[in-house]
Amino acid sequence: MLIEFSVKNYRSFKEKQTFSMKASPYDKDTTDKENPRPRQIDKLNLLPAAAIYGANSSGKSNLLNAMGTMRDIIMSSVRINATDPLPTNTFALDEAFLEEPTEFEAVFLLSNKTYRYGFIYTKKEIEKEWLFEKSRIKEQELFTREGSSFSIQKRFKEGEGKENLTTANRLFLSLVAQLNGDISKQVINWFQHFNNISGTFNNNFRDYSIKLLLNNDEKTKASKGFLKQMDLGFSELKPEEHPIDDNFFPAGLPQIIKEDFLKRHPNEMVRSLKSAHTFQHKNGNTSLRLFDSEEMESEGTLKILDLSGPIVDTLINGYTLVVDELDAKLHPFLTKKLIDIFNSRKGNPNNAQLIFATHDTNLLNNEILRRDQIWFAEKDRTHESTILKRLSEIEMTDDGEFRKVRRDRIFEKDYFDKKYGALPEIDAEFDLNEAMKSRI
Repeated sequence: MLIEFSVKNYRSFKEKQTFSMKASPYDKDTTDKENPRPRQIDKLNLLPAAAIYGANSSGKSNLLNAMGTMRDIIMSSVRINATDPLPTNTFALDEAFLEEPTEFEAVFLLSNKTYRYGFIYTKKEIEKEWLFEKSRIKEQELFTREGSSFSIQKRFKEGEGKENLTTANRLFLSLVAQLNGDISKQVINWFQHFNNISGTFNNNFRDYSIKLLLNNDEKTKASKGFLKQMDLGFSELKPEEHPIDDNFFPAGLPQIIKEDFLKRHPNEMVRSLKSAHTFQHKNGNTSLRLFDSEEMESEGTLKILDLSGPIVDTLINGYTLVVDELDAKLHPFLTKKLIDIFNSRKGNPNNAQLIFATHDTNLLNNEILRRDQIWFAEKDRTHESTILKRLSEIEMTDDGEFRKVRRDRIFEKDYFDKKYGALPEIDAEFDLNEAMKSRI
């Protein structure tokens, strides 16, 4: 489970900002019905879900992109060449930060131990890298790196003697894992399943989700049960797969291109999904008829179908799933249902986590999300850099005094009343005639 994630000098993040999945103590006296409960693991109270709100261009997506970029650098470091540049996207509105390094750090729970791993890098090199482990009370260093200098502790014997094998632009952790280091492989495996997906380009996951429905195993049963819970309007689903044939290619494509593709993908399968709907006959009888889901179903239904695979896989294995624009195309009730599943002990028995960006203010309700599950991304008006703040830490004026937000507040109303910030400033009435007269 993710505990914390920190980012500095990446896109709209100028100064270091930290996002946390640690539960606050403020809601400990509430019941499950009144408020979702955190998961207590190894004396840590961690949250199964968290929502990030903010105006357009506030930095919500940049936070999730930062998580994905850290993961991508870790996973691709094994294959990187010594001269390959690292992906950078520094804060662009301050000259002093343009050439400064980017920093990522993740703290996470793995096999009842807490690990803290991070690195600082530029386009050319890894400037610093570190890995710490905490099994009980005291955090202990496993290794640190500064440039070409390494400090490797006895608890990380797998890293000894491998310092000179690491190029300047490659992560030491990744190298040690490639050379069969036990701890480093476990850490890499955690990041491999720290999945970051888009809620708008959902068809990228369609093939995976259909394949899950075809496997005829426990995941297939779970996936079908999940989709049944969503009440998407069809009676049955029929996944299909078949080898690529001429029908796969667009009309008019030259035969030589078809043959070349088939040579390069000899065992490629085409997967599709059909949905069954009740057909009314003239004689009053009914029967089920199959339709191509992509042509018959709504965008919202297709999104749930597409994301069913990643969601079920996350729930079964206890992974952490990060979704941008979770609510896009979905009815608010479906979005709420997804959050309820992750918050639920029955729906989420393996302590999976869902972190998502959203504009759906219907979720700003203390029976859906706790105060510590709600985050706001807001641009600093002076520097245009993103600042993160959590509802459980926000202080608002109450009878002339600043106090923490009470759990019985109507969060959605307070948000629209600008008590929490993170809203666009668009109050002024738009006057078309005046706008046409103004100078550009």
